[in-house]
Amino acid sequence: MKRIYGFLFLGSFIVVMAMTENSWLVAFTLIPAFGVIRLVFKPAKEFKYFIVIFVAFLVIVSVRTQMITDSGTTLVTGDESHEYTGKVISFPFIRGDNLQMVIRIYPPGGKTEKVQCYIDTESLNKKVRYGDMLHIKGAAYLPKGKRNPGGFDYRLYLKSLNIHTVIYAQGSTLKILGNNNPRFIDILASVREKMFHGMESSMETDNARFAKGVLFGERSLDEEEEELFSKAGISHILSVSGLHVAYIYGFILFVLSRFKISGLWKLLIVAALLLVYSFLSGFSVSVIRSAGMAMLHQWTVVLNRKYDTLNAMFFIGLVSMLINPLVIFTAAFILSYSAVFAIAAFYPVFNDRFKFRNRHMESFKSLLFLTAAVQLFTLPVLAYLFNTFSVSALFLNLIAVPVSGMLLIVLLAMMPIMLAFPEFSYQLMVIPEMMTKIIFSSTEIASQFSFYYLRVPAMRIPIAILFYGMLFMISGYFYLEYRKNRICTSAICTAVILWHLGGLAHWDTLTVTVIDVGQGDSILIEAPGDTDILIDGGGYVGRKVGDDVVKKVLMFKNISELDLVICTHSHFDHSLGLVEILDDIKIDQIMVNSLETEGYERLIKNSFEYGVEVFESVQGTNLEVWDGLTLEILYPFKDSTYEDANNSSVVARLVYKEVSFMFTGDIGMSVEGELTERYGNLKSDIIKIAHHGSGTSSLQEFIDAVDPSHAVISVGENNRYGHPADKTLEFLSERGIKYYRTDYAGAVELVTDGKKFEIKTYAEE
Repeated sequence: MKRIYGFLFLGSFIVVMAMTENSWLVAFTLIPAFGVIRLVFKPAKEFKYFIVIFVAFLVIVSVRTQMITDSGTTLVTGDESHEYTGKVISFPFIRGDNLQMVIRIYPPGGKTEKVQCYIDTESLNKKVRYGDMLHIKGAAYLPKGKRNPGGFDYRLYLKSLNIHTVIYAQGSTLKILGNNNPRFIDILASVREKMFHGMESSMETDNARFAKGVLFGERSLDEEEEELFSKAGISHILSVSGLHVAYIYGFILFVLSRFKISGLWKLLIVAALLLVYSFLSGFSVSVIRSAGMAMLHQWTVVLNRKYDTLNAMFFIGLVSMLINPLVIFTAAFILSYSAVFAIAAFYPVFNDRFKFRNRHMESFKSLLFLTAAVQLFTLPVLAYLFNTFSVSALFLNLIAVPVSGMLLIVLLAMMPIMLAFPEFSYQLMVIPEMMTKIIFSSTEIASQFSFYYLRVPAMRIPIAILFYGMLFMISGYFYLEYRKNRICTSAICTAVILWHLGGLAHWDTLTVTVIDVGQGDSILIEAPGDTDILIDGGGYVGRKVGDDVVKKVLMFKNISELDLVICTHSHFDHSLGLVEILDDIKIDQIMVNSLETEGYERLIKNSFEYGVEVFESVQGTNLEVWDGLTLEILYPFKDSTYEDANNSSVVARLVYKEVSFMFTGDIGMSVEGELTERYGNLKSDIIKIAHHGSGTSSLQEFIDAVDPSHAVISVGENNRYGHPADKTLEFLSERGIKYYRTDYAGAVELVTDGKKFEIKTYAEE
């Protein structure tokens, strides 16, 4: 089967990816794509017809991509509050201290647009429902884009939903003007609310939250529980996915067969019920995909045609990309389509090779192979998106998948009874509660084993291509018994290996990344010779900067071990993130300053637990990192006395041939003066401005002694300290020093070969 939709899907995916990420990727990947198409469509006439369709479709997708990428908001953005009137077009839910929902704004004299709205719940005393007309007062902002290597691009995600603006409003400003839902929609929304209320009033809190996730994809578990299921590799059962729709589809077919309904009526009923469920679960990407495939399946039955899973999947994917091509960047899209492809293309190949006569053993084996196929095929995706691979998922899914499926069907079957007799909700929820406890218990037992999940770094693109190539070859899809296929496969493998080696050609380059950790410091040094050094790890009480930011950067850069960590001083905005990464990142040594006798206790205690050597800095130490690359410890001096934590910071200078960097921690002007007096010439090309650009740092004489051409200020957006100080910025500008602020530029990456350097920023300033 030629699967025309598959070629169109792949070509469209490449074009969208290339237009938003790397334009050179188009020429590189489309050339072999055309070669494969030529092999499949052997008659020249057939090939010409398809190429015309192929190119025309790619042009349409590229135009659509450009339109959405260039689109923006008509709202006034900034800190100033404005009044807005709009309609709630998503099911509101509370996460943390905010009520979150999507609103269609109706600005006076302007065009309507969708916005993501966050309303502070502290002063909120009204219940907001789907379809409510609201009047709110708040500030509109452009969503943040990608701010760090491997970071989440919130702006791109919202654009995939045709949303360009985020509004933050106080609950006290909210007024409900009414609800103009159509009667049928209002009934469905009420059914959803009553089901949730019945579960909340009849089940334990955690079990009710879990059941709401299984039923309609309501993500209301707390952060620790979400992380537990994510690491266990079964978080897919908490958000409505293709698995849920498959269970519902099977249940509908079973009921219709009992009533002997078939043909067009069967198609119409299936389509209607799946559309209702899709609405109740928020029309998520995976639900749209699976519901669409189910409808196509019924359509082929009506037409008496053969149903092909992959063609159906590709067709639905093409429709989704035509509506909004940026949907391919969402985790839901990538995982959903990857899982279906694995099930359709790889699961049958391996499952059919092993057979058991015992019916129960055969069923167990089939479910095990199904889970393994999905886990294996999505490994590069999971490594890139979440840096995790769940070992326990292979076995936990054997319990979680059938139990959650039964839970879903039981809840749906009980829905009419609960709505008609809400007083019996407690009795009706006994069985669903038992099912949720089974899943919770099995997951918690699995989490007791140290190997239940693994932290894995992101695969480089060439490695991922070779990984998938091996899967296809082992599955027998390359037909290597034919000479031309062997030649083609060898050529592609050679090209990919050369691509990978080309990426390693710059083995002698030094990369210094000032990570955007908000109000704090974290600097990653990737040195030649595969040596990695981290200076500080950021940190913020109430936010896991180490886990959510620093660790993500390290994993994205394929770094699972650090040769040296320098914690300049003990303040949380420099040290707390280091404590958080110890459980997943192997650290050989940690250097702390020699002046602080208190403050490092937690870092030292956790370091010893993981067998990490901790030692004090010594002024005058020159660490030979690589040929021509030296890290010099300049401060604290051997005769320094403790003043405060900031002025105890380790100050280091990194020199690589003709290019040098100055790292200053949070020192103040007094220490900067001592450094200037003691050393005189501190010449460095790039300086990390001390103490986030505070007015108590950046002494004129010190900056003159360093004489940098570029500076980086690591600072949090709208921080309460007023960093960086205006006088610091004015001083740098007067000296002609080009400076970068992480609150504006995101992470700042400096790459040098020791002679010249290039600077890259991750956010749009």
